[in-house]
Amino acid sequence: MDRTGRIRTVVFAVILLILAFFAVGYVRELYASGFSGRIINTEEINEINIDGSDFGWLFRLLGHGVNGLISFVVYGVYAVIVLIVSLVLVIPFRLIVVRRSTVISSEERRLTKIIFGAVVGVSLLLGLILTKGSCIAALIFYTAIWALIVLCVYILTTKKNCCF
Repeated sequence: MDRTGRIRTVVFAVILLILAFFAVGYVRELYASGFSGRIINTEEINEINIDGSDFGWLFRLLGHGVNGLISFVVYGVYAVIVLIVSLVLVIPFRLIVVRRSTVISSEERRLTKIIFGAVVGVSLLLGLILTKGSCIAALIFYTAIWALIVLCVYILTTKKNCCF
């Protein structure tokens, strides 16, 4: 592997670490804030009488619905942020660093795959440790967003530039 190959590999590893930091950081933020969708405390909604009938059950149900909607919106906003950061980092890296005339050695390609797998694994493991096993769905989803973008935009497209 030549000097430019080493530089490409180091920059690729740094980009992966930044993306993993965003995914794990947002999941950790959700866990640390205790955000489980309980913006409205539905346990406090008791007897709501309208014309002599109790409608407390309806307002508790509406409270649960609003809590679910807020959770969905917050998770979606974080997913969009991870998606945008992934695209902003990976696409320019691919377009600037790897051109049609660039030749990537098989050793560099193999090392890139190993680094990619290791960072994805460490990201998932670190997220599970930091959140004590909760927020698993969000962790997998956020990690999958950046991992699929890196896989599709960089790793799979550099196969044609590799010399065997």
